[in-house]
Amino acid sequence: MDPHPGRRTRGGGHWWFTSFAILRNKIAHGGVIAAEEYEFEGVHHVFHGELHLRRAIKKVVADAGHEDVLLGPFERIARRYEVVLSKSCSAMTSRMCVGCCEP
Repeated sequence: MDPHPGRRTRGGGHWWFTSFAILRNKIAHGGVIAAEEYEFEGVHHVFHGELHLRRAIKKVVADAGHEDVLLGPFERIARRYEVVLSKSCSAMTSRMCVGCCEP
């Protein structure tokens, strides 16, 4: 039986934070803590907290004009070097090109 009915009906982040706050209060006030209370939906609270913190930081950085932070690492690299690659590839002769340029 789920000790927290309604967990799935609230937003995941909101219920995680509520669960985290309950755990924090038990730690701070010396309450009894069951082993499963250190986790939320099978993942340790530390990892949930890190995920939410990273998302918040990325949002602030993106809102400050650095939208590429929201891309994955490969997309960031591709976007950064797209112009360089297109210039160097178009400068090659058609014999050297491997199909990425117009002949």
